[in-house]
Amino acid sequence: MNVKSIDVVISGQSYRLAVAFGDEGPLLQAVKVVDAEMSRIRATTNAKGQERVAVMAAIRLAADLLTLKHTQGAPSEIQVATQLASWVERIDHVLRDHEHIIDVP
Repeated sequence: MNVKSIDVVISGQSYRLAVAFGDEGPLLQAVKVVDAEMSRIRATTNAKGQERVAVMAAIRLAADLLTLKHTQGAPSEIQVATQLASWVERIDHVLRDHEHIIDVP
């Protein structure tokens, strides 16, 4: 699988993400969804710190995914849990790489 790096901005933070050639579209759509959700949370809550907002966004998006699964019979809970674990691992990796610039309360 050929992989390339792309630069994205989520909630004002720049990130470099690895993506397989041809998969850029879905990844960029996901970035837009995460960015919008983090912006919504930041605007409507008193959440402090990028990490807290990211976790709240991840939980909200996971809840939406699980709701969709139940209404459409989409992926199994194991598939969803596996995907969520992968996302959390990626988020943790990015946060560790940028912890010197992230405001953590």
